[in-house]
Amino acid sequence: MPRNLAAALAGLTLLAAHPATAQTIERKVKETRLHRVDRSWLGGSFTCSPNNRRFAHVVQKGRVDDQGRPGPAAKQKHKELFVVLDGRKHPIYADIGPDFLFSPDSRHFAYIAQKAKNDVFVVLDGVELDPYDDVFRITFGPATPGGRGARRMAYFAVKDKQCYCVVHDLPAAPAGGAPATGPAAGGPAPKVIGPFRNVGLDTLTFSPDGKHLAFAARDRDDGFVILDGEKQTAYEAVIDGTVQFTPDGRRLAYVAAEDQKWFVVLRDLAAGKDRELPAFDNVGEVTFSPAGDRLAFVARVADKQFVVLGEDRHRPHDGIVPESLAFSPDGKRFGYRVDETLTRQFMVLDPPDPSLAAGSAATAPSTRPADAPPPGRQIGRQYDSVLAGPVFSPDSKKVIYVALKDRKQFVVVNGVEEERYDGIGGGSFTFSPDGKRLAYAARNGPAWFVCYDGRVSRAYHGVFGITFTPDSRFVCFAGRKGADEVIVVGRDEGYTFMTILSLQRGGRISFTSPTDFHYLAGIKWNVYLVTEKMTVK
Repeated sequence: MPRNLAAALAGLTLLAAHPATAQTIERKVKETRLHRVDRSWLGGSFTCSPNNRRFAHVVQKGRVDDQGRPGPAAKQKHKELFVVLDGRKHPIYADIGPDFLFSPDSRHFAYIAQKAKNDVFVVLDGVELDPYDDVFRITFGPATPGGRGARRMAYFAVKDKQCYCVVHDLPAAPAGGAPATGPAAGGPAPKVIGPFRNVGLDTLTFSPDGKHLAFAARDRDDGFVILDGEKQTAYEAVIDGTVQFTPDGRRLAYVAAEDQKWFVVLRDLAAGKDRELPAFDNVGEVTFSPAGDRLAFVARVADKQFVVLGEDRHRPHDGIVPESLAFSPDGKRFGYRVDETLTRQFMVLDPPDPSLAAGSAATAPSTRPADAPPPGRQIGRQYDSVLAGPVFSPDSKKVIYVALKDRKQFVVVNGVEEERYDGIGGGSFTFSPDGKRLAYAARNGPAWFVCYDGRVSRAYHGVFGITFTPDSRFVCFAGRKGADEVIVVGRDEGYTFMTILSLQRGGRISFTSPTDFHYLAGIKWNVYLVTEKMTVK
């Protein structure tokens, strides 16, 4: 172990103020070899299905030899690339990607491939679809049980300088969750929507139930949304990245621009009617509560930004972090991060909670009843920076964020500061299924560890993939030890692997019960399905 990591670990043992009850975890491990990886595979291309049973990656033919040395194709201008899906090689293409993904139900796999200039197409379950000049943004419908959404796929295509949206009805996959083998012969032709002068690349979206499809498009003079193939109201522009359905699937929302003003448009899908909200100099993407009945967004007038929460307009600030807007799971609480100046940052919560360590009010005149609490309140103190959050606990009773003060980072829970570290993994907040436990990654010097229940795990060169067992009993994560990786359950380390493939690209290990889980791992250029069964003694 490196000297500096060992020193950091020695210091960390002092933080374990609440040691775990002595428990022995017996883990029975089964490794099933699935495939030997070609050494010429392209790093970063490995992708696992959501159920952690399937995998795909890209290989550049002849990039390296069997000894790992540069091969004859390493310096060739024209590359020969092919996909390996579940251990089976696909045809060779001149280019592959960037889209390269499994469907949410893990039964389908699609990617973009190119044979030559103006000969680009989607490969779905090993079958080449219609060619176009270019293809963008493969999007699968959601995996709704028994719904139509899991049976559709859409993407944008370009032909003769015109843009189209291509929608495919996917074949039903075999029973039992087995992967599909390709579009059914003689199946329905795709629905091609268009042409348009341009499309919003970041607007293609299915409704949560998979019944509706929407995206933004443009002709010579106007911007508009296409909903289920029908053109909606035309505006000067529809802002890219703002088209979305409410979580309950009842409304469509997007931001439009007219006469140099921006505003939110809400369409009631059942009634077929639009509602335009008040206009401002600028408007950000809308954030909805989990039930879809409340909304919020950041707006700007002149040089000041403020949050619009329903009918209430919060106090203006120098800056607000748009992606920080968040509702609690029950939809009753709401929070966001404020950047008043470069050195004054804090969190705002609405409605204020008397149980929190509250600071000064951060409110403005409201349309609420006079006896109602004012919208928005600064919680806790001001910091050099607020780096991540807010994140609400599953029971909506706790709000968590990461703050920076005097070059140290720390987690704040309901206004109360926890231990300070050199770094906090801002995207690592993980609650147990019962909502009672919180775990996150932290760093002191080069040593990374997981914090939970007032103590820390062993130190590693990196930690990732934090989760809990389904019964909330144990925290689980992957730790990096030098060039190897290991799955940790509680304080028990499992087998060491070259890499935990299932945890790349933000994945998680898959639990089938509180004591049974599986994942894909790499061992000496081989892909293995690893299944584990735990017994607690």
